[in-house]
Amino acid sequence: SFTINGLLRDEAFVNSDIGVLGIMRNIGDKVAEDVPLELRVDGALKYELTVSRIDPGSSIEVIMYWAPTDSGTPVIEMIIDPANTLSNEDNVYGNSVSSTYTILDRPNGVDINLVDGIVQTSPDIPRSGETFQLKVPVENIGSETATSIQFTVELETELGWLEYSNFTESVIVGGMITNVPISLFSNES
Repeated sequence: SFTINGLLRDEAFVNSDIGVLGIMRNIGDKVAEDVPLELRVDGALKYELTVSRIDPGSSIEVIMYWAPTDSGTPVIEMIIDPANTLSNEDNVYGNSVSSTYTILDRPNGVDINLVDGIVQTSPDIPRSGETFQLKVPVENIGSETATSIQFTVELETELGWLEYSNFTESVIVGGMITNVPISLFSNES
């Protein structure tokens, strides 16, 4: 699986931080210790780590990161024990898995996108009658820096969506995500 900001994604833009998720299983009857793991993209090493221990019959989730610099559809491969240094008598099930993934060029200009699924509040549970902050991740998927970005916050009411406030974020660099803080007042309605 492939993630961006912790959310599963089918494709990504150049220079995005992509998390490549994998599950390692120890199907043997011995503890596996100091297990090396590599992430390769079109054969080139991009990330490596060592898993300290996997008990027999257990599995663990691993995440390895990569930030592509070119568009295309590269072959992504996770390789367990690439130098074949661990004792593995039968090696029947293989120690690698591969997939392709689409990398898109960033569009020219400015292209602002609200990143779905990861808005946070501070404090975690706002108290009635107090001010709190929403932290909204905003991505400029375009290639150029955006300046003086105007945001409007609307609240859904019985009358429909009503404008609550406006504010300006000074800069969002092209290809970057900025957490935009929005101060709100919590009430019981």
